[in-house]
Amino acid sequence: MALFKKRKREYLKNPIEKCVNCGRDTAYRFNDKVDTRTSYIEGCGQFCYSCYSNKETSDPIIKKRHWIDRLLSILQIR
Repeated sequence: MALFKKRKREYLKNPIEKCVNCGRDTAYRFNDKVDTRTSYIEGCGQFCYSCYSNKETSDPIIKKRHWIDRLLSILQIR
C-alpha cells in the first residue's frame, strides 16, 4: 500500500505536458528529457503529434518561429 501511495505522489508531481499550440495532452511528462522527445521545438516548446506534423501550415507556430528568428537576428546569435 505504501508503494502505491509513493508512486501516486510521484505521478502527480510529474503531470502530462500540454501542446503549446492547441493545449491538448502530449505523450510526454514535464520531467522527460528534451533530447528524447520527437515533437519538441527548441524555443517554442512541446507540440502534440498533429500540430508538429502540420507545423508548416499552422499560423501560431509560424508566428512563434518568425518571432524567435527575428529575436535571434536582433541579438545576432545566429
